[in-house]
Amino acid sequence: MISAWFLLAFWAALPGVRCSGQQVLTAPSTSVTLDSTWSVLGPFPQQAREQHFLSPSFPFPASSLPTADEIGSNQTWPSALADGGEVGWGTVMMQDGEVDISYPDVRWADIRSTGGWAALQHHSLLHTTLTVPSLSAPHQLELRLSQASFFCLLPRSSRAPSTPQWHHANIYALTHYPPTIIPLAPSQEEQVFDLWVSADYEIRLFGDPLFTAGGDAPVTRVGMDVSLRPVRHGPEPLHAEDVVPDFVDGWAFGNAFGIGIRAGWEGVVLESVEIDGFASLGFRRAHDPVDVEPEWTLAPFQTRVISLQILQSDPIPTTLEFLPFWIVFSTLDRSRVYTVYSDIPIKHRRPWWAHTEHETLLSTYILSGLPQAFVALPPLSLNAEGESAAPVILGLHGAGVTLESPFWPASVDRKERNWAVFASGGTEWGSDWHGVSAADAWGTVAALRELLVSCKAGWQGYAAGNETVVIGHSNGGQGTWYLTSRFPDLVLASVPTSAWLTPPHYVPLTFSRSVHFTDAKLRGVLDAALMSDGNDLFLSNMQGVRKGVMAVHGGADENVPVWMTREAVGIAKAWGADKIAYLEEPGRPHWWDDTFRSPQVRGFLSHVLSSTVSAAKTELPEKWTITVSNPKEVGSMFGWSINELEQAGKLARLEVKRSWRDEDTVILDVKTTNVDGFTVGEVGHATVLRINGVVLGSLLSGKFRVSAGSWNHAASVPSAPEAPAGPISSIFISPSRLTIVVPHDSAHGESVGARLAHALFLYLRVDSEVVTDEKALRMLEDGTLSPANLITVGGHENIFTRALLRRDKSAFSLSSSHHLQLAGRTFSEVSTGILFLHPHPASDSAMALVIAGADEAGLERALRAFPLRTGVGVPQWLVLGEEADWMGMGGVVAAGWWTRTWGVSEEMSWFA
Repeated sequence: MISAWFLLAFWAALPGVRCSGQQVLTAPSTSVTLDSTWSVLGPFPQQAREQHFLSPSFPFPASSLPTADEIGSNQTWPSALADGGEVGWGTVMMQDGEVDISYPDVRWADIRSTGGWAALQHHSLLHTTLTVPSLSAPHQLELRLSQASFFCLLPRSSRAPSTPQWHHANIYALTHYPPTIIPLAPSQEEQVFDLWVSADYEIRLFGDPLFTAGGDAPVTRVGMDVSLRPVRHGPEPLHAEDVVPDFVDGWAFGNAFGIGIRAGWEGVVLESVEIDGFASLGFRRAHDPVDVEPEWTLAPFQTRVISLQILQSDPIPTTLEFLPFWIVFSTLDRSRVYTVYSDIPIKHRRPWWAHTEHETLLSTYILSGLPQAFVALPPLSLNAEGESAAPVILGLHGAGVTLESPFWPASVDRKERNWAVFASGGTEWGSDWHGVSAADAWGTVAALRELLVSCKAGWQGYAAGNETVVIGHSNGGQGTWYLTSRFPDLVLASVPTSAWLTPPHYVPLTFSRSVHFTDAKLRGVLDAALMSDGNDLFLSNMQGVRKGVMAVHGGADENVPVWMTREAVGIAKAWGADKIAYLEEPGRPHWWDDTFRSPQVRGFLSHVLSSTVSAAKTELPEKWTITVSNPKEVGSMFGWSINELEQAGKLARLEVKRSWRDEDTVILDVKTTNVDGFTVGEVGHATVLRINGVVLGSLLSGKFRVSAGSWNHAASVPSAPEAPAGPISSIFISPSRLTIVVPHDSAHGESVGARLAHALFLYLRVDSEVVTDEKALRMLEDGTLSPANLITVGGHENIFTRALLRRDKSAFSLSSSHHLQLAGRTFSEVSTGILFLHPHPASDSAMALVIAGADEAGLERALRAFPLRTGVGVPQWLVLGEEADWMGMGGVVAAGWWTRTWGVSEEMSWFA
């Protein structure tokens, strides 16, 4: 049963809102009034992403918001940003659907003169009211907030939930933005709601006010849209989420098709998808081979995309403008059937071989069970006869850039024989081209190669080569450094432009609130989760780039300081990477249209994109070092790779040095740091292997592991599943859709699961299926539980979590009082949130994550700390207490990393 305050989060591109005094929004049967006068409390200094630990209603506790009488009072609170060190309530008017928050009385110029950009980052608490008139029938309230971090809507009535429920807002202003849907029961009286918003100014989101606002004062701009309409019981099409490839000469330029669907009041299961009248074009449900449970469900008000594989035997008429789909759903108990008609427009493009214009094509493929799109720029000519296919250009966009942004693909000229692909990364921000976004980048290249050789249209003559040249700008430039340094064997060459080095270098943590309360060892344990967010630690791997790197930066960059690329190049060269060149363009800003058209960049690309150059063998250096933090998310270098770590959360290095014993034999000296297993790749000659000073004799190819304190050739894999090396955010890398398990008899647990599913789709475009604990347990017992990653919501109240912990596969367990416990400590204090990775119950290659709390407030806290965004330092397990509301990370009760056998690591764990 869904209560009236079971708030579900979804978003879509929002229209502007007009307001004057009070904003009145009209729905088909009634209207809702939003007060355009907002109360504002701030500014409070904080570091970027710190709001995931602090109370979103700081300086008030997240679970105890001010009363109506306290809002706008004369009370003040401490703030280091204001003269006199105190701030109080103010007011601001919403205009055209936007609330602009600034503090002109703060002497920002003086503060930034010593604190830099870090001094501009701050938190504000916003409040207004929303009034719904009397309702004769159930309705649904649809809310959209952009460029805020969290929001909470509370009724001023006795029916208000005891624990405020905070939702993720659309802080990145992402284009694909389904609304938060709040079901409202019939009421004879008007209903008044308090709307609370956590507004957090981040320099990466809003930019330097000197350039964006023409002054010293930073401005936080929060977009707001609200609408009201009669509640829908069944599902409906959501065309904003459709994923449709272009058609070229009647052929689909992609192998995937996605139909956006949003559920109504009732959860449903998909029964069939049909398209009539097209003998040459068919579709079938697409799901990863690991997914043994083909049932496809929608939780109430959830948005998902039906994933279809395209089956085409002949071209379709180029006059065809729409594809008509009939989609049949039934309720979960099969008592009712809903049929949805979705007429999806398609776009026909002229054959690329028939013209020389700069025209891109939209292509599609399946990643982790979900259709993804990318843009491709075709070559001008067929592949040269008798030569290998030429390398592919992989382009990574900057933050906030969509696939529809014309300037990005337009920055690359159409090549004679090279394809260029421009990945989406999932969303405009994604994971900063790490994690799931990196998987999408490589997935686009693989999808293009597969499409061209397998399509029945006869495009094999334009097949894409096996080599990849990566280019990127800004956040995409950083992503280019990332892909190049993590997958050196996959990157032939790269051109990172206007790239930042690490998040703390980009915007220092000078004004962090947490740092004033956090133990030094705890900081290290938490920071270990962020090691892979930056690139500086991994630049030793740039030695493995075969044909070189051309790093570019504008000398007058107003967004990313030019010194960052200088520093990156210098660090890489210090490691011995001698194929890196640096081009600094004097007077150039952050972006200029000819970024990739200078004589130097043109010359570099022309050289490395040649098929003959890409096929040439590269000589091994005499010495190289491989650096890794999570072996599961990196590739090899010269065929060598680190496969296993001694201890997760610590950097691992493999140093290889070649020396000649005689003219035919090479001695390979290998030195390991935090390495428990590695693979030997290229060696060049007959070789003797020496590991950490111990000679193993003649080299054996393959893997080596530590066994009983000694290095040995690894003939087999470990019999028991080992703990992963990555932090909790590694749960997003899954071969198929995530399963979210919620307690069947807890409305609050269902709400947390629904909000989590929304946030995964919004921020990362990660697909998820929400199931009850009863169903998940049945699936586990009958062998139909998906072997992909899963998240279980709740502790003892979730019977699936209880079953998981009874297996004794990790150090967490339930106490006799039904609270979670670890290493002799029971976490029962009010408002305590808990997150921890756990072995998957059905697959050794997958993971489970438990999100729980000592009470409802604790579960809310755990949800907010879930690291959906980069820069949120959550290791492999975390216990967060009530004091985090005002101490941030200083409120951590315990945190740490697992040993390889899922035990508590004394070295990499911390307890208060």
